[in-house]
Amino acid sequence: MINMNKVLVIILTLLLWAFASWFYYSQATGGAFCRSLPSFSYVAKDLSLKAPETFSFARSGTTPTIPGETKSRLTELGKYLKSNDKATVNVTGFYSGQEKNSSKFKNLGLARAEAIKNVLLGHGCKAEQVRVAEKLIKEDASQADDIFISDRVYGGIVAPGAALAAVKAPPAVAPAVGFSVSGEGQRFGTKENFLFPMGSDVPVIPATTEKELGKLAAYQKTDAGNVVELTGQYARTEKNKTKYENLGIARAAKIRENLVKKGVPQDQVILKSKMIDAGKFNADNKLLGGVLGKIIKVKASDTGADIFKPRNVYFETNSYTMRMDLELKQFLENAKAYLAKNPGKKAILTGHTDNQGDAGANMELGRKRAKFIKDYLGAQGVKVGQMSSSSKGETSPIADNKTAKGRAENRRVEILIK
Repeated sequence: MINMNKVLVIILTLLLWAFASWFYYSQATGGAFCRSLPSFSYVAKDLSLKAPETFSFARSGTTPTIPGETKSRLTELGKYLKSNDKATVNVTGFYSGQEKNSSKFKNLGLARAEAIKNVLLGHGCKAEQVRVAEKLIKEDASQADDIFISDRVYGGIVAPGAALAAVKAPPAVAPAVGFSVSGEGQRFGTKENFLFPMGSDVPVIPATTEKELGKLAAYQKTDAGNVVELTGQYARTEKNKTKYENLGIARAAKIRENLVKKGVPQDQVILKSKMIDAGKFNADNKLLGGVLGKIIKVKASDTGADIFKPRNVYFETNSYTMRMDLELKQFLENAKAYLAKNPGKKAILTGHTDNQGDAGANMELGRKRAKFIKDYLGAQGVKVGQMSSSSKGETSPIADNKTAKGRAENRRVEILIK
């Protein structure tokens, strides 16, 4: 027969074990196990959106986790804004002073608000329709219990904002943003400009702009002391399928290619990039302009302690074409002037690579990179006897080859003047 006392003891033991497990887990998760999570709500005069659970962020994180229903509500809100171009939304991000901010924004509240803004922009509304703000929450405040749960930060404020003012249609005149490159008393420009499709580095170049590029190239070929600095623009939301770090650099590189084909030496063109708001693109998702330019005079100096500091010249993957910037151009001009004035001094050039590929091939690639710099300086007037080149291949890294950034730093030629 079944011993009922033993059965009762077993049942009570199981119940106590279940209660103890529940209590332990509840304490470990800060009560998230036994409480309902904050809901999502947006209420305006003509639109009401609700979901049982709102978006959340990891502590010190800026990437939102958005439950399915809340994602659907945000989709509805984004489409609503797109169809009502005067409507606006205010998004306020929460954060505490105890979190670590590793974002580019001044605090995590703004970073989180921007993340939700980007979700809404993905559904076609304009950037000016979504305004962002931040709110600091003290973790010992009563309202913090519904925000800082376990290792996550829940919610933010998504509320209707003031309607945008009506904008008068602009007069039918030529676009205000024309092509222009100026500096050192020169200006090359036209009312028309490049046009880049979203996500592309291939420009449409009007005939008048092409003509001005030709004039710029002709001028550059007359003065090797000048450089053209091209700053390519790009939006963070664009997908970059180029070999460059962002579409801004890729767009500037395309204009450089145009100038190089017209006879401008590649080392006379410097590439930079600048992030812009996606709202700069027109209704056809095209960017007018996209590359800004200016002419800069590089004046050589044969004195200064910087000449004797080792200088690294960087290269693209599996390439021995250097990545020129204004600081490097200035150093090379100064080194050239110093060596011309001091024939007993030498430039020691050592090529290095990352660890991608065969070690023997990398040793040869390092040699070619060092020779490229040697040939470059020789073409600039430095005597062959004042230069020596060698390679260390992948054997002397200065950064971690496990990361793309580290590998980029290892692809270099070290220049030492002594």
